[in-house]
Amino acid sequence: MYALSQILMAVAIIVYFVSQFLGNKKPILSSLIWMIYLGLHTVHYYCLEAYTGAWLVLLSGIVMFAAGWFNKNKKVIYSLFSASSLVIVLVTVLTWNTAVSLLPMFNALLCFVIYLIKNPYVSIALTIVSGVLELIYMVLFASWVGLAFEIIILLLGIFSLVMMIWGSKVQKQFQQLEQELDQENAQEPELEQE
Repeated sequence: MYALSQILMAVAIIVYFVSQFLGNKKPILSSLIWMIYLGLHTVHYYCLEAYTGAWLVLLSGIVMFAAGWFNKNKKVIYSLFSASSLVIVLVTVLTWNTAVSLLPMFNALLCFVIYLIKNPYVSIALTIVSGVLELIYMVLFASWVGLAFEIIILLLGIFSLVMMIWGSKVQKQFQQLEQELDQENAQEPELEQE
């Protein structure tokens, strides 16, 4: 079962990147492919006997998929996330193994919080926290293929955050420079008239 879990995760990774590549180009196909990724990821955890992770990956994935369809109706999304949060806690209790079961529970709940946050910096920072929780879970269940995938996703998240912070600083410097140039240009005609 271990070898099968690693093969399933390898295929899931490929499917994930195909889904991300299609993204906005073909959103319906991308969503369907993403659901295949969720199924593969779920069975991967199930093969490792990580039952809490298996059920919560599937449940939170379906909830996030549904949230994508209702993204304009905040009341529906809050209701969906509230009800799903209770189900996530219940599933965690029913599939309790050890305190390790708390990792996928917190990760699933964190996914909902990330979805609701509008600040991109906070969103990416929480995504990094989510990635660390997933890394720990992968290590504890010895999913080395999954671990490699999560490290890549985590590094991409850190890179995105650094680029956003650096980009905003550079943009502020350019805006400051433009303002200084505008002020200098505004003062030049006055000098010529004298």
